[in-house]
Amino acid sequence: MTTRFKHPTDIRLLGRRIMEARRARGLTLEEMSRLVDVHYTQISRIERGQAALLSKNMQKICKFLDISETRIMPAGPPTDLPQRVEELILKWPGCETLLLSILDGVEAALESRGGGN
Repeated sequence: MTTRFKHPTDIRLLGRRIMEARRARGLTLEEMSRLVDVHYTQISRIERGQAALLSKNMQKICKFLDISETRIMPAGPPTDLPQRVEELILKWPGCETLLLSILDGVEAALESRGGGN
């Protein structure tokens, strides 16, 4: 069964998770291709966020990499901070510098208040 992604950034977020999980295991695209029986070019397309459907092949990849179903298809817009930051970075490449500046300002404010405790 194939399912269409609910939000445009879902596939990019999933692709990034797949790439990170594959690399964390020290696998090349070709090695993973042999292990999951999905062509390496298709895995590459998925990792780059160039798929529109949650296909059987994508589900095989997620199962192999132990990426849970709930993380594949979020119910709605991201609500937790790390996921929101990741989505922002995907929507606005180059915003990392701005986000780091904001974090530096927050850390400086905490330090001036006595270490943030």
